[in-house]
Amino acid sequence: MEDAKSTDIIKCTNCNASMRFSIKDHALKCPHCGHVQQIEKGNDNLVRREITNSALTEHEPWIENVIFRCNFCNADIDADKNGIMKKCPFCGNPNILRTEEIPGIKPDSLIPYTVTKESALDLFRKWIHSKIYAPGKCRRSATAENISSVYSPVWSFTARTQSRYNGVLGEDYTETHTDSKGNTYTTTHTRWYHVSGNISADYTDVFIPSGKLIPKKMAHKLEPYPMKKAVGYRQEYLADRAAEHYSRDLNTCFNEFKSYVYSDLCQRIKRKYGADHIREMNIDTNYVTKYFNYILLPNYIANFWYKEKNYNFYVNGATGEVVGRYPISAWKVMFTAAAVTAAIILIADFLWS
Repeated sequence: MEDAKSTDIIKCTNCNASMRFSIKDHALKCPHCGHVQQIEKGNDNLVRREITNSALTEHEPWIENVIFRCNFCNADIDADKNGIMKKCPFCGNPNILRTEEIPGIKPDSLIPYTVTKESALDLFRKWIHSKIYAPGKCRRSATAENISSVYSPVWSFTARTQSRYNGVLGEDYTETHTDSKGNTYTTTHTRWYHVSGNISADYTDVFIPSGKLIPKKMAHKLEPYPMKKAVGYRQEYLADRAAEHYSRDLNTCFNEFKSYVYSDLCQRIKRKYGADHIREMNIDTNYVTKYFNYILLPNYIANFWYKEKNYNFYVNGATGEVVGRYPISAWKVMFTAAAVTAAIILIADFLWS
């Protein structure tokens, strides 16, 4: 991968003000005079580095950046070493500390923002309005607060596997019985059997989130991201933006990826035999090839309040996908449950009449 350019504070060549990355122009833009400066083209081929013992322990340091640490939400934010951060981009806390520690491995690539902050706010309004089980007042008037564009760190894994397996699968079957009064009923049983064999599988760009400020469940719901738009990491894309520092290292996330592979192979084996259950499964997997990519993903992080309770939501900065928590109206849920119950009773009466 081409070394990331050390930009320090990128100055406008026209008025010497600090430049910012413009989503609309896909370039650096001066907020003072409007001058646009194109980002120098680098190696935009998606870089995948082989996972070796040395790769798991030795990394090129990201010397262009330092970490700002928030003492309120415990966020670690990667930012330009010559930059000034006045508040935490996650929670808005003004009391953040600059550290001089090396922030670790440098990103291989990132996906630039294509969704503007204004568009993200509009997408939120449409999203909350679509939640039919949210209280009506919330759907009509919820207002987003503290919206920030922050790159989220993930380790992306690509691998080719060959595995040997043996285990016990189960297939359900039913039996029909007749009681002493002539009424018939069925019971379900499971027939267990042993299986063994070989299976091959390929995995491409499986994301394992390595940050902590977007919950893992929410992070996966934000997927997919357009990997075709990924570019080689360049410092210019972080101008006037921040990136969350990874809290889980490559080795930890690679072990999580291997757990993902095991679970996926179990499901593939289950489908191969048309089974309904897995009682036990031993899988010995050989990673023929294994690669990783440290990539920064564009996201918006924000929140809204309803009846003095805070709800977080997140927007994919490349696709506009919105996920998050929202209040549920109890009476709407009870009304739906009552309607479903009534419909079941009507159907049952019709079938038995």
